Amino acid sequence: MSELEFGNRFLNMILYGCITDTSFLRQIRQHFPLELYKSSVRKNVAGLLYDYIDQYKEAPGDHFYDLFYDFIEEISSKKKSLYINFIEVLKEIDHINEQYMLDKIFKAVKHIRLEEAIIDAARHVKNKKYDKVQRVILEAMKDPTVKSFQYLDYFEDREDVVKRLSEEPFLMKTMISSMDKILGGIRKREVVIWLGTPKSGKTFGLISMAHAALLQSLIVIFISLELYRDRISGRMDQTAGFLGGLKNVVQDVMVCEQGTWKKKRRKIKTIYDPSKVEKVRGGLQRLGGKLIIASAPPNTKNYIDIEMFLDELEVVEGIMPHVVIVDYLRNMRKTSSSQSRKEGISENCQGLVKIASERGLVLHSAQQGNRKGMSAKVLTPDMIADDIDPIGYVDVVPAICQTRQEEMNNKARIYLPIVRESASGAMIEVVRDLSRGQFHLSDRLVTTDWGKEKEKEE
Repeated sequence: MSELEFGNRFLNMILYGCITDTSFLRQIRQHFPLELYKSSVRKNVAGLLYDYIDQYKEAPGDHFYDLFYDFIEEISSKKKSLYINFIEVLKEIDHINEQYMLDKIFKAVKHIRLEEAIIDAARHVKNKKYDKVQRVILEAMKDPTVKSFQYLDYFEDREDVVKRLSEEPFLMKTMISSMDKILGGIRKREVVIWLGTPKSGKTFGLISMAHAALLQSLIVIFISLELYRDRISGRMDQTAGFLGGLKNVVQDVMVCEQGTWKKKRRKIKTIYDPSKVEKVRGGLQRLGGKLIIASAPPNTKNYIDIEMFLDELEVVEGIMPHVVIVDYLRNMRKTSSSQSRKEGISENCQGLVKIASERGLVLHSAQQGNRKGMSAKVLTPDMIADDIDPIGYVDVVPAICQTRQEEMNNKARIYLPIVRESASGAMIEVVRDLSRGQFHLSDRLVTTDWGKEKEKEE
């Protein structure tokens, strides 16, 4: 940090801002070490300010002069005049642009971090550790104000209360009315793991959540570790436009007649109609959201790779998502070759929870049901393939349940075995039409406690 050089007037303005502005002083305290103030007078004045905010959690304001004169009482007369003259210089400053100053400081900090990262990157190239090259560069390009821990003093700080009152309690709705009535919505930093057996509609369920977020003008990153990105974009076209996914324009689809959904043979628009696709995408775009679709082959990416991808989007493209969707957990690469599949899934799930927490976003993913779940009327958490641990890390677990008869009638049920803070056990019946990308056409709350209903039956 010794290479950071600032003029005397700029350093004086930093100290002036620290006296009067709590938020500014907090930032300076964290990122601007005492040795950068050049003179011993400035260093000692800055030390008084740093000690004050450490103890009282705010800038001293008018109390600074009491603090200052108590300090100079204990020094020699010769030095005392230096300090008094310095304070007179500070008094001549009547205004500063705090944001400009912070930007200048952080730019200098980032410059030094990049210089150090380039040295590290060269070492990694020499050792043929190419994956670490990108990581150190992206890390150096991150906002230097981000802390390793986000903390507050419960008894002293009140910023959390102000923030709580000013922001919306939920970041997104699922747009499944019965589900939203129970959950209220999905909050920032919450993780939702959808359960489903093969071919139950897990991917369309995740695409439906992406579509719901776009309807709410949110920025979405959809990462598929199963289907190529073009397949995902085609399915999104289906969901957003009620479009068929086949070139055949005559299909069996669900049609609502006098409030009842019925299967009918109809001529429909498909994703192979470019003008219709453009209209669908244009309508969504006008709502103000954004959708980035990324894909990679199964078992090639883990949560660390996803973190790096999100860093790259933020640093290079300026994209910071509200919602991230990962399809799906079982296809994520282990973080170590020595891990079992179960250990890999568990660690990747904890990594996704970390991503949601640190970045303040909503994260959706999915897990596969086992053979027992394929024949069960209700898919419960004990029927998860590979590893049950992840459901203990997350906030909401919706399970897609479907009998053979329900599949023929284009119906399914969503069971909520795990719901943060709220009562779990709700069962929701949904009508859907996956031939046109519709995971949910209508819904009905069957019961708020399937467990009790099951006990009565038994």
